[in-house]
Amino acid sequence: MDRSPRISGWCNEETGELYKGFPVSESDVVLDVGCGGGGNAAFCARQGAHIVFADIDQAMVEETGRLLQGTPARKIEAIVTDADPLPLPDETFTRIVSTEVIEHVADPMVFLKELVRVGKPGALYLLAVPDPASEAIFKQIAHPSCFEPPNHIRILGRDEFAQLVSNPCAN
Repeated sequence: MDRSPRISGWCNEETGELYKGFPVSESDVVLDVGCGGGGNAAFCARQGAHIVFADIDQAMVEETGRLLQGTPARKIEAIVTDADPLPLPDETFTRIVSTEVIEHVADPMVFLKELVRVGKPGALYLLAVPDPASEAIFKQIAHPSCFEPPNHIRILGRDEFAQLVSNPCAN
C-alpha cells in the first residue's frame, strides 16, 4: 500500500496544497509552529511562500533551516520559542500550521489564542493532534517520560479537540 504523503492528502505539489483544502502560494506568509524536522515548512517553501518556522527545540529549528536552504521561498525566518507568547506581531500570517503540538503545551487555549492573534483576518489554519487510539497504544509501549513535559502532557479526544479549536477566542 502506498503511504506517501500525497496519497494520504498531504503535500500535493500539483495543486499547491499542504493538505486538502489548504493551498499555499508565493503570496502567502506562513507560520509553522512546532516545525519539528521541517517537512511542512519545506513544502510551503517550495511553493515560494514567506516562511516563519518556530520550535522550542533549537536543534529542530536548525535542522529546518538547513532543509529550507536553496528553496524558492520568498523569505525564511527561524524562531526558537515556547510560543507563550509568540514573539511575532499581530495579524501577520495568511497560513498557520501547527501539527502535533497542542498536546505538548501547558495551556492549549493560551496557545490557540496566540495563533489567532498572529493570523490575518481570513487566515487558514492547519491544526492536528495525535488520535487518541494511537496515543493509547503508544502509552502502553513508551517510556513514561514520553507523557511528561515537554512531551505529550495530554491526550485530546476528537470531540474535545473540535470544541477547543472551534472558537478559541470565545473561551
